[in-house]
Amino acid sequence: MLAGVVYWIRVLAIEVILPWDQRQEQNDEDDKLFRQVREGYLADGTYGVSGKMINLLAYGKSIAFSHNNAGSVSWSLDRTVMSYRGHSRSY
Repeated sequence: MLAGVVYWIRVLAIEVILPWDQRQEQNDEDDKLFRQVREGYLADGTYGVSGKMINLLAYGKSIAFSHNNAGSVSWSLDRTVMSYRGHSRSY
């Protein structure tokens, strides 16, 4: 979901900076303006909302790839021993 939000923020920003109905009249100055706004607000490493979301998205992906998706808690068949991430305890 966060990836979708980042995508649509970028799409809306492009439409605000470079309106579709004015594409025929746009020139190199408009391209420079777009690059400046992109570097200031829409790129990773910026202090804007978009940069923060990109960082969170990358952080979430790194957690997903570095951890096993198996459950953390499991029970023995007779329900007397619980195991949490390899540490067991009898009940």
